[in-house]
Amino acid sequence: MVVTTIVSTSCVSVGEALRLIDYRDVIQNDFILVSGDTVSNVNLAPIIKAHKDRRAVDKQAIFTMVGTLARRRALTAAFSPNRCCPWAG
Repeated sequence: MVVTTIVSTSCVSVGEALRLIDYRDVIQNDFILVSGDTVSNVNLAPIIKAHKDRRAVDKQAIFTMVGTLARRRALTAAFSPNRCCPWAG
C-alpha cells in the first residue's frame, strides 16, 4: 500500500475534497479519504477487503463509509468494523 498525502486548507466538506482530488487527477484506483482531525488505530485491512469483495459483485458499489457513534461527551469512541456501511450511488 502506498500512502500519498494531499493537503488542502480550503476544503470544508467531503465533496470539495473529492472535487480537488479529481481535479488534480492523482487517483487512478482505490483510495481512502479521511478528515485531517482523524486519529485512529483501526485495522483497515478487513474494511478494504469487504469493499473490494462487494465491488467485485457490484461495480456500482463505489465507496464504503466507516463511522461510529460516540457517547455524548466522549473524547474517543470505540470502532467496530462490523458496522461498515456499503454505499452504491
